[in-house]
Amino acid sequence: MKKGGRYLIVKGTCGLGNRLMTLANALEYCEKTGRIISIDWCDGMFAPKGVNAFSEYFEIRDFVWQEEINAHKNDATSFYPDVLRNLPDDFGLDEYFHTSAANKKGSKLLERLIHFGSGVIHTLLSEDYFKFYFVLWVRWELLDCHINIRSSKLGGNIFGLGGNLPLARKEDVIIFGDFCPSYHKEYLTKHVFLKEKISEEIKNFSKNNGLSEGTLGLHVRCTDKSFEQDIDKLFQIVESIMLQQHLDKIFLATDQIKIVEKARQNWGNKLILYNKYLPELKSGGTQGMHTWASEQEDDKIRLQIYHDAIVEMYLLAETKYLLYQGNSTFSTISRDMNQSNNCYDWQKKII
Repeated sequence: MKKGGRYLIVKGTCGLGNRLMTLANALEYCEKTGRIISIDWCDGMFAPKGVNAFSEYFEIRDFVWQEEINAHKNDATSFYPDVLRNLPDDFGLDEYFHTSAANKKGSKLLERLIHFGSGVIHTLLSEDYFKFYFVLWVRWELLDCHINIRSSKLGGNIFGLGGNLPLARKEDVIIFGDFCPSYHKEYLTKHVFLKEKISEEIKNFSKNNGLSEGTLGLHVRCTDKSFEQDIDKLFQIVESIMLQQHLDKIFLATDQIKIVEKARQNWGNKLILYNKYLPELKSGGTQGMHTWASEQEDDKIRLQIYHDAIVEMYLLAETKYLLYQGNSTFSTISRDMNQSNNCYDWQKKII
């Protein structure tokens, strides 16, 4: 670590889409403030605890990047939040910081109504209006964009979300985390790249299956980002679009075995699937695949699901025509990396 440098440490939270959006914001923050970025995904969500999942498959280019994490402690004298100086190297944000309840009375019924309302409003409103509503709700839930500290260590008692972090912070080292932020995709496409081995795997699969030529990409997320969907109607819309756009194949990415089985019955040899590890999880539940994987004792499962998620996210971005799921940040990243102008939120089409 360069003595006297000012650093920003990006802590991974939630799933892959949220992490990449937060990273894009962190890159923008560093560009504006002259800080050196360090990306720490050692929280155990996608890799064994203490292993930096980011560096397993990603790298930063054309940007000042400190790949070795936690080197900042050697020379830094000031931290934000101040408790950072006392935390272990591989700490996760959810271990030492937490959000308040979504409602002040702690009503489970009200909490369920809020979550259900989020899904319904997303379907009824345009993408821009939904994002406005959702961001307002999240910010309210997080109490004026601050997360209460849970650590018993001495230090400050608040941690500002990255999207609201003032550019004028003077500390040598600050940590940066967020949840469902708005972001500028250019920071991802310009500076965040896959490492050669996984990049070649994606390119070969795309080329061998003609994803960029005559293929419709479809993402259906049914675990933690779904309410009741009319899948029959969705499949009818897919068939109509394929006919109108002269598409002869469909690449499906989903977290539900029953969706795969239904798609096989519907499209037969027109269906393209990536051979991934797919556990049978509850549809419409609160647990996504990444959360389920993080709770498994076998580290290989976590790494496999992480690898497969990256591959499918980037394969969706290769397709000629993309039907993404607008309430999933995973889908949003695929949309933003897709080079075609034919990307549509399928949830809006089944109203």
